[in-house]
This record gives sequence, structure tokens and C-alpha cells, in this order.
Amino acid sequence: MTEEMNQIDVQVPEVGDVVKGIVSKVEDKHVNVDIVNVKQPGIIPISELSSLHVEKASDVVKDGDELELKVTKVEDDALILSKRAVDADHAWEDLEKKFETKEVFEAEVKDVVKGGLVVDIGVRGFIPASLVEAHYVEDFTDYKGKTLSLVVVELDREKNRVILSHRAVVEQEQLDKKQDFLQKLEVGSVIDGKVQRLTDFGAFVEILPGVEGLVHISQISHKHIGTPQEVLEEGQTVKVKVLDVNEDEERISLSIRDLEDNPEKQIEENYRQYQAKEENTSGFQLGDLIGDKLNKLK
Repeated sequence: MTEEMNQIDVQVPEVGDVVKGIVSKVEDKHVNVDIVNVKQPGIIPISELSSLHVEKASDVVKDGDELELKVTKVEDDALILSKRAVDADHAWEDLEKKFETKEVFEAEVKDVVKGGLVVDIGVRGFIPASLVEAHYVEDFTDYKGKTLSLVVVELDREKNRVILSHRAVVEQEQLDKKQDFLQKLEVGSVIDGKVQRLTDFGAFVEILPGVEGLVHISQISHKHIGTPQEVLEEGQTVKVKVLDVNEDEERISLSIRDLEDNPEKQIEENYRQYQAKEENTSGFQLGDLIGDKLNKLK
């Protein structure tokens, strides 16, 4: 009876079947596995361990690992198996869902290649250089081993093409921060900013990464200026006062002038103080009839 049950439990896999195997030995260029309920041992060639290039099999698996594997060839003395094929099947199903829902997920950069970055997400995922950051990056060397937040922007299973973007995630985060910032920004607030661009009609000042406000030329200085370049330069740090916030159009009006001393007002104030002093010392006040005052003093 026991022999009959063992015969029933023992399977004879065919090409395309998915089996479970336990790693028994890791060689440089292949991996030996014991397959559950199968008499024949299994072999995973190094090329079938990952969708990316692998130098050593030990970089991917170790003794005792339990793996889900697809049979690619049946030989008399062993089954040839693929971990990469099973990973790819699972990955495509997952990627299709992520693509539809625009889900943000994380992946480690495995390689830096000409034109962008490569990640292993069960299949080879490619991040073009233009989709890595919202700003220009000259050298991507430091990105290897770095974990990035990504979204799927293009998917073609027939061509085995997966295009990912970190830039889209960054830009969405900046947009969310900008909207939150605009909602909380109050007219009259005084904040630090950096002059980003100078034009004939004013200066654009960055008050938050990705958030700029306009200082109209009339709001740059109390004195008359022909161009903003006369008193400002790009990259300069300035204090600005918020004059107006238009959330719908995402426009912010700023002033530098309002935070500076007004020479004309200072002159007026000095003159008023002078008048008050003169009135106190002479006994006369502005508007007094001098004749009446003199008669009273007699």
C-alpha cells in the first residue's frame, strides 16, 4: 500500500510545469536543486536565475532556499529549470496592475547603463535618463545600489519592455507640497527666497523647491530702476513679503520693497519730528495766529 502511495505522489513533470525545489548546492555557473515529489534532480543554469546578468549564482540564491521553478527541458538524468521564467510571470501580472492603478513602488538600481538605469523587478525594468529626476543629472554612477520610488509609464509584454519613471514620482510629490504650501501661505507673511530668473518686468523668486513667486519691478525697490538686474542677481537670497496668493492659477505676488526703509517716508517722518520740536521750543503750534499769541504774552 505504501509503495502504491509513493508511486502516486511521485510526479513526472513536463516542459512548462511549475515545481517547487530546494537548493542543495550552489556552483559558480549553475544551481542544483531537489524537487519536491520528483525523483530526478533539477539544475538551474546561471542564465535562468535572474532577468539581469549574474556573475555568480551565489549572488542570487543560497543552500536551503525554497524556490518556485519552471521546467524548461526534461532530460533522462535531470530537469532543467528556470527561476527567471516564474519570476517574470509573477512580475508581469503585478506590473499590469501597477500600470493600471499608477501605483508607486520601490526598486533597487542594479546597474547604470548608457541612457539610464536598470532595476530588477522580476523582469528587466529600464529608467531612461530623462525620467530619473526632475532636474538634469550629469553622472548616474552614485545611483547604483540606490532604492528609488517608481511608477510604470510604459508596458509591452510581447517586446519584454518595461519603462519606469522616478521623475514622475518626484514631480507629483512637489505638486502635492506646492498645493499644501499655497493653502497655508498667508498674505503678509515674510519668507526667505532665492532669485531664480530675472526678466524685464520683474524677478521670479523660489520660496519652496518648485514654488516661485513674482516680484514685479515696481515692488523691487523704492527708488526708480530701469531693470531688475540693477539691484538683483540670479542666485541671490532675498527676504520677500507675500502680497497676494492665487491658488487656482498658482500665482504668488511678492514684494522686496515693502521690507526696505522708504527714504521718502523717512524724510517726512524727520520733518514731522523737526516741526514738533520747533513748536515745543517756540511755544507756537502750526496754525496759531502769531498776533494773538504775542498779545497774550504782554
